[in-house]
Amino acid sequence: MVILVRCPDQSVTVALASKLEELIDNGLISEFLGATGWIAVSSLKPCPKFPVTPRTRCCTRQLSCL
Repeated sequence: MVILVRCPDQSVTVALASKLEELIDNGLISEFLGATGWIAVSSLKPCPKFPVTPRTRCCTRQLSCL
Protein backbone atom coordinates (compact mmCIF):
# COMPACT_ATOMS: atom_id res chain seq x y z
CA MET A 1 0.00 0.00 0.00
CA VAL A 2 1.21 3.55 -0.69
CA ILE A 3 0.77 6.57 1.57
CA LEU A 4 1.35 10.29 1.18
CA VAL A 5 4.41 11.63 2.98
CA ARG A 6 5.71 15.18 3.45
CA CYS A 7 9.45 15.72 3.12
CA PRO A 8 11.45 18.22 5.22
CA ASP A 9 11.42 20.65 2.25
CA GLN A 10 7.56 20.60 2.43
CA SER A 11 7.15 18.65 -0.84
CA VAL A 12 4.61 15.82 -0.83
CA THR A 13 5.13 12.43 -2.47
CA VAL A 14 3.99 8.82 -2.20
CA ALA A 15 5.89 6.10 -0.34
CA LEU A 16 5.41 2.44 0.39
CA ALA A 17 3.78 1.93 3.78
CA SER A 18 6.18 -0.94 4.44
CA LYS A 19 9.11 1.52 4.20
CA LEU A 20 7.60 4.16 6.50
CA GLU A 21 9.69 3.25 9.55
CA GLU A 22 12.88 3.30 7.49
CA LEU A 23 12.04 6.72 6.04
CA ILE A 24 11.41 8.09 9.54
CA ASP A 25 14.64 6.58 10.91
CA ASN A 26 16.64 8.14 8.07
CA GLY A 27 15.04 11.56 8.58
CA LEU A 28 13.63 11.66 5.07
CA ILE A 29 10.07 12.61 6.01
CA SER A 30 8.53 15.08 8.44
CA GLU A 31 4.87 13.94 8.27
CA PHE A 32 2.70 11.24 6.78
CA LEU A 33 -1.01 11.14 6.01
CA GLY A 34 -2.87 8.83 8.38
CA ALA A 35 -6.57 8.07 8.81
CA THR A 36 -7.05 11.19 10.98
CA GLY A 37 -4.94 13.59 8.89
CA TRP A 38 -1.28 14.57 8.79
CA ILE A 39 0.77 12.93 11.54
CA ALA A 40 4.04 14.62 12.48
CA VAL A 41 7.10 12.44 12.88
CA SER A 42 8.20 12.63 16.51
CA SER A 43 11.96 12.75 16.04
CA LEU A 44 13.40 14.42 13.01
CA LYS A 45 16.99 13.74 12.12
CA PRO A 46 18.99 15.98 9.80
CA CYS A 47 18.88 15.06 6.14
CA PRO A 48 21.61 12.58 5.29
CA LYS A 49 24.51 14.00 3.31
CA PHE A 50 27.42 12.44 1.54
CA PRO A 51 30.62 12.40 3.56
CA VAL A 52 32.97 15.21 2.62
CA THR A 53 36.69 14.93 3.02
CA PRO A 54 38.15 18.12 4.46
CA ARG A 55 39.33 20.78 2.03
CA THR A 56 39.77 18.72 -1.13
CA ARG A 57 36.08 18.15 -1.82
CA CYS A 58 35.16 21.69 -0.76
CA CYS A 59 37.62 23.25 -3.19
CA THR A 60 36.63 20.90 -5.98
CA ARG A 61 32.95 21.67 -5.47
CA GLN A 62 33.54 25.44 -5.56
CA LEU A 63 35.68 25.24 -8.68
CA SER A 64 33.17 23.07 -10.49
CA CYS A 65 30.51 25.75 -9.96
CA LEU A 66 32.55 28.41 -11.76
